Amino acid sequence: MKPERWQQVEKIFNEALEQNPNDRAVFLDNACGEDAWLRQKVEALIRSDEAAGSFLESSAFAAGAAESSNAPHPFIGRSLGPYEIKMHVGSGGMGDVYRARDTKLRRDVAIKILPPEFSRDPERVARFQREAVTLAALNHPNIAAIHDLEDIDGSLFLVLEFVEGETLAALLQKTKLPVERALRLCKQVAEGLEAAHIKGVHHRDLKPENIQVTQDDRVKLLDFGLAKMLDLEGDLKNPSPAPNITRWNTQPGMILGTVAYLSPEQARGRQPDKRSDIWAFGCVMFEAITGKQVFDGETITDVLASVLKSEPNWGLLPTDLPPSAVFLLRRCLQKEPKQRLHEIADARLALEDAIAGGSFSPQPVTAKADSRWLRIATVAILAAAVAAVVTWNFRPVPPESGRSPSSTPPTAALIAKDSTAVKSSQTVQAADSPASQAPSVASNQVAGQPHPRSPRPTPSSALHFSWTLPPGQRIFRTLQRVIAISPDGETMAYGSNDELYLHPTSRTEAYRIPGTASALTPTFSPDGQWLAFWMRSDRTLKKMRMDGGGMVTLTPAPVLPSGLDWQGDTIVYAAPNGIVAIPASGGRAELWVKPEPGEIVDSPQMLDGGNSVLFSVTRGMGMDRWDRADVVLFNRKTGQRKVLIHNGSDARYLASGYIVYVLGNTLLGVRYNPTRQEIIGKPLPVIDDLLHTVREVPFYQFGAAQFGFSSAANGTLIYIPKDAQSGKANQASYREIRRIVNWLDDLKRQIPES
Repeated sequence: MKPERWQQVEKIFNEALEQNPNDRAVFLDNACGEDAWLRQKVEALIRSDEAAGSFLESSAFAAGAAESSNAPHPFIGRSLGPYEIKMHVGSGGMGDVYRARDTKLRRDVAIKILPPEFSRDPERVARFQREAVTLAALNHPNIAAIHDLEDIDGSLFLVLEFVEGETLAALLQKTKLPVERALRLCKQVAEGLEAAHIKGVHHRDLKPENIQVTQDDRVKLLDFGLAKMLDLEGDLKNPSPAPNITRWNTQPGMILGTVAYLSPEQARGRQPDKRSDIWAFGCVMFEAITGKQVFDGETITDVLASVLKSEPNWGLLPTDLPPSAVFLLRRCLQKEPKQRLHEIADARLALEDAIAGGSFSPQPVTAKADSRWLRIATVAILAAAVAAVVTWNFRPVPPESGRSPSSTPPTAALIAKDSTAVKSSQTVQAADSPASQAPSVASNQVAGQPHPRSPRPTPSSALHFSWTLPPGQRIFRTLQRVIAISPDGETMAYGSNDELYLHPTSRTEAYRIPGTASALTPTFSPDGQWLAFWMRSDRTLKKMRMDGGGMVTLTPAPVLPSGLDWQGDTIVYAAPNGIVAIPASGGRAELWVKPEPGEIVDSPQMLDGGNSVLFSVTRGMGMDRWDRADVVLFNRKTGQRKVLIHNGSDARYLASGYIVYVLGNTLLGVRYNPTRQEIIGKPLPVIDDLLHTVREVPFYQFGAAQFGFSSAANGTLIYIPKDAQSGKANQASYREIRRIVNWLDDLKRQIPES
């Protein structure tokens, strides 16, 4: 658009604003005549002005003026003190930004100049001064620095760090970012916001246009011009504004920021806080990952309506996006601020975990196919049934009814389809060794029964085994359950290198399950004939027969399910909307338990034929949120809850009359009367070195305690010890799985019925 044409639009637009709204149509008829294009542009600016309130990022005219690339910029070629203005960079509500040369320090800087026609406006001047104070308080590698504030020849301007590169918005227009690169850029955005929030500064205008990306992928946050500098102590004692700062644009009813990245509370004209930044961060992260704006529309009104009413199109998320990143997005984009992520530092930690445990470059399994495997595996596993007495269990393996001694176990048929058999090492821990005696733990509380610290149990008679994963294998994704054991206690399933493996406990080998790339959360069926899991590649729940049958899709599951429990013909699990159930044959998910506002539920278990559900419930996002959780029994017929245990999670009821649950890194057991629905006596520790990942990564919605047990009479317990990690703290991986045989007999001796 030519400058003179835009000046015509500006003139009519400003005159139209002075008219009574009821008289504007007649005014535009006379002013625009037959010029349909002119009227269309003016009416669009009027609608923008009406929808956005008195101020958005810039006035409606300033937003539209960007169309005129030939508009004159009077400061180009001039000098303001030591700063030689070289070129115009951009415009916004804060004025024009130029690239300049600092002749004193011989460096390029960015000059942000308040336009002369606004310099007499005390409100704009106050806002300009606030930006200077705000930026001066921030010093972080991911925030563009302020060098000076000057007033020369009647021009008030900021001297800012000039950042070479391009905005994230420009980058996304050119290319779709790989997932890992998008997550790394967003992590830097979170780090910059975290530094600002620590200083009490909220950006309030975070968007891709205000994120500069350098050639070496360093991120700089630009334009804290809409940020509000908080006087934290003053706000607590006296809510009056900070000295010399006019709060004309922070009052309720004013809408600030760019519409597509406004939080719902901002769109309603309410007072924003740091959670509004977190919402905008979620919008930016979604756009960086998908290349699509999360909330869109043809007009500002349409976009605002989408922000307030619509849900993001989660189907746009790529299949290789780590589950922790999916949960982060969902938590950031909660429309209710109380349900939203509370601290941007938690987002940074979640992204560190997603990057460290991502599937962007999974470690390959190096073993190659061998056509002889089918014959060898069948013979080897049959032989292992006898060898198990010596090599692993040190006890006879009872024969299975209905099966001839020469028939192939279900596990053999499944693993015979693939040749990836890799050997590991194992050790046996003597029953009376110190490692088999779990020490006492800090006291917790059974509902209604405060109790002192549990005593140290007597020496255990259980058999302890330590199994090390084969070379090249690591367990990374410990924010979800990665191990399971078959009901008969003879086969372990675990996730390693983004695939599932089976390990017959009578052997030293582990076998890759074909077709399970990107599978997570393995769970055995009650009869041990099926293995259920979640596939990240297509975000569905699936099951696979252990006798080598095909894979069956059970139900769509856009977000990683947590705490799978399979009993009878029903599977229940925790989802973001509550505890849901699906038929084991597949079908639509049914909501069984709806959380209360602010609650997070996890680890469901069906009791009484599915008429009741045992689960954990907590609130908040702290490091200890699951240690503050309650173990609750929910009656589906009456809708009533009963708290059984305070301070604990990941509970499981055992048919022998016990409940085991997790507190910190300790697995505890306590007697339970299912008829009276009451806890009996005090809990005692079973193991005290359990890996409970949620204590390490504070954001993740569910987290996981890495243990499982069989339903056999004497019981076999498996778990990952917390100290079996390797690598850096934020890239921890695990290679050891421990197994305790006859642990239930030992528990009964420690906690008798009386």
